[in-house]
Amino acid sequence: MPEKAAGSLWNLEADIIKISRALFSPHVEHLFWKPAINDMLDYISSTPTGAASADVVNIDSETFIKEVRGRSSQLYSTLSKGVHWEFFSSALVFGESTVKEGIRDTFLLLGLLGLASHFIPTAYARLQPAQALEAYEAFRRIVP
Repeated sequence: MPEKAAGSLWNLEADIIKISRALFSPHVEHLFWKPAINDMLDYISSTPTGAASADVVNIDSETFIKEVRGRSSQLYSTLSKGVHWEFFSSALVFGESTVKEGIRDTFLLLGLLGLASHFIPTAYARLQPAQALEAYEAFRRIVP
């Protein structure tokens, strides 16, 4: 986050009631997600890893949460279509592969968030970095 944006994020004039505590809010991103992603990337760069965690090394802590917000919104939009009336009253039909791909992508996104969450020092039931990475790699072997 650029310094100016970080400065405005912590403006003393800000209304405390309006500060979001949402999982992907700018404040939570600044306090928890960015440091966690940086710690995770530092750990992974100093540890021999398998091919299953190759996607993790390409993460950018500056854009991670923005990308997660966008991707989760897309996945929600795609996968929620089957529960809205418009889906049943139109010619829109999802093929099996579309639904399976959406579910797989959701698993991958949640797996990545799960791995990163173990690098947040205050996270409840946090695993040690080696255990978290091992669990993520086992997950990626199941969900390639």
